[in-house]
Amino acid sequence: MPRIVSNTVQPALERMLQDKLQQLVLPALASTSERLADQISNDFKSEMVQIRKDFQPPAPAIDNSRVIQTLVEAISGLQKKVELLSLAKAAPPAPPVQAPVVVTNPLGFDLEDVFTQALSIPGPGAIFQLVNDFWGIGAYLLPMTPDRKPPVSQAVIVTLLHRVSFHVYILVTELTFSSPLALWN
Repeated sequence: MPRIVSNTVQPALERMLQDKLQQLVLPALASTSERLADQISNDFKSEMVQIRKDFQPPAPAIDNSRVIQTLVEAISGLQKKVELLSLAKAAPPAPPVQAPVVVTNPLGFDLEDVFTQALSIPGPGAIFQLVNDFWGIGAYLLPMTPDRKPPVSQAVIVTLLHRVSFHVYILVTELTFSSPLALWN
């Protein structure tokens, strides 16, 4: 019995599927392929037109010699006026040169030698003592005005800052109770 049903139902299903394919799917597929072919053809034509425009020689140049001559005359006239104005206008007087402010050493000894000697001693003790001793005259050691030079060379100041930061880092890593505070931004 299953073969009889299968033999009867299968041809009917195949015929129905063929009819539906021919009625619905094939016309839709044909119209879609026609539209796609038309769209590709239109795109191809517009690209060919654009390529032709790109390869066409430029339009013949218009004779602009009169315009150029007028511009040259105007520029030369302006140059003459600028020369006359620069000759007529006197150059402003140069600002007076200010002599650098001389600040006397409040301590009475060579700070470069003191700092160099402290920096030559290994370990943090001499560095921290140096910073502690000269903490009060920081404005004198690092002047903020361009007309005054510091009493200590830049190399000594940079070395001091480097050593202080290094020793502070070492101390902070060793002291567990203050490390979060020191690393806090």
